[in-house]
Amino acid sequence: MKKIVLWGIGRITEVIYYYMLKDGYSVEAFCIDRGFLKGQKEFKGKPVIAFEDIVVQYPPQDFVLGIPISYKNMNKYREDRYLKAKSLGYSFITYISSESICDASSIGENVFILTASIVLPFTTIGNNVIMFGGSIGHHCIIEDNCFMSGASISGNSIIQRNSFVSNGALVSSDVQVGGFCLIGPGAVVTHNVKDYSVLAVKQTPRAPIKSTDMEDILG
Repeated sequence: MKKIVLWGIGRITEVIYYYMLKDGYSVEAFCIDRGFLKGQKEFKGKPVIAFEDIVVQYPPQDFVLGIPISYKNMNKYREDRYLKAKSLGYSFITYISSESICDASSIGENVFILTASIVLPFTTIGNNVIMFGGSIGHHCIIEDNCFMSGASISGNSIIQRNSFVSNGALVSSDVQVGGFCLIGPGAVVTHNVKDYSVLAVKQTPRAPIKSTDMEDILG
């Protein structure tokens, strides 16, 4: 197996690197856009280089990339870097945590399925997808560039490209979520959703008492 260069020096990459080490993966270095380096030369004891220099220092014939960038700008930032690296000739890892259950029929490249994730059979996952826990039901289709974080997606549903489905969101069976949708924490989706939709649930209002006033009630 080729050696790995991971994108990023932030918290998402830190978490993914942690789990990859547990599963015995060998990461040789980290890269990031030159404008974000800010003089940093190491991360987790590994070299950090500018992406602009990657072909010279870590050529595609010897290294593969993993690009676990967040859902920033509806996943476009991650998509742009993935396509740029692909144009440079790089291939990509797909990391499935040993602490997940993944019975998908098909999984693309540059996919990260982390611990506490469940993917049922006959599901198709495209390229450049990140799943931070949660579940995907049977016969689902997750298109390219999606990000799911602790969501529950029921069987035979489709999440179209570049959508973000957040913590505690529930997508019912046989539902199609359009492209570039933002499904916020706790949202419930029972009907098809058009492209670029936002489904958000308001925060629970603060009770008009102090927490210390609840002690006698809770006791």
